[in-house]
Amino acid sequence: MRKKFSGILILAILSIKLLAQNMVPSEILQKVFLIKYGNSTATSFLISIESKDYLITAKHLFPNTIQSKTSLDIEIFKSNGWIKFKPTLLIHNNLNIDIAVLDLNSNDQKESAFDIGGKNYYLSQDCFFLGFPFGRKMDNNQSMNNGFPFPFVKKAIISSFITDSTKMTQIFLDGHNNPGFSGGPVVITNIDQGNKYKMRIIGVVSAYIYEEKVINSPFGNFKNNENSGIVISYSIDHVFEILEQNKK
Repeated sequence: MRKKFSGILILAILSIKLLAQNMVPSEILQKVFLIKYGNSTATSFLISIESKDYLITAKHLFPNTIQSKTSLDIEIFKSNGWIKFKPTLLIHNNLNIDIAVLDLNSNDQKESAFDIGGKNYYLSQDCFFLGFPFGRKMDNNQSMNNGFPFPFVKKAIISSFITDSTKMTQIFLDGHNNPGFSGGPVVITNIDQGNKYKMRIIGVVSAYIYEEKVINSPFGNFKNNENSGIVISYSIDHVFEILEQNKK
């Protein structure tokens, strides 16, 4: 009987670990927020580095004319309304990198329960990306998250990753992206770390590649851009570079 019980316990533990590999934990879900700049909305997520708090999002949310270290008026959605805050925008010297760091000028966060770093991921590995497509959100769950809505969660695989001559790293996912996911985190499960069931944020969602198709009709040919299913994201390591560059 004892051996049978031990076998059941081992199976239960293995099941929990398998679930951990296929679920985004609350520690990450509760760090993803819907933000707005002007009339445009995007996804952002909260991280803490060296005891300082930052919201990460996509740089294309902001006009190209805005320079790094500019103080901005941003809004964040909470409890069925928008709350204003004024972070400092930090961007990369390489303006092609579609990542913006919003310095909250605070240190309220404790040590993250997840890893941050663009290392130790592999081709064909499962991943998740989180965000608010078309500004949609899970309003019915706000009571579970201090008034903040939970994001949508999508699954993909790592399809390719390319580092160019400027050391800009893009991570391409095989998945279906939608407008609104820009700025959201790309998340994997560590598979070769000491705590391999701890999740890791490896990238920031930017956009998706369009596939141009021609539609023939009696009135002529019309071009239509369709979602190719290839998601573009940028390595989270560029966030550390942004912080280092803006120390100067």
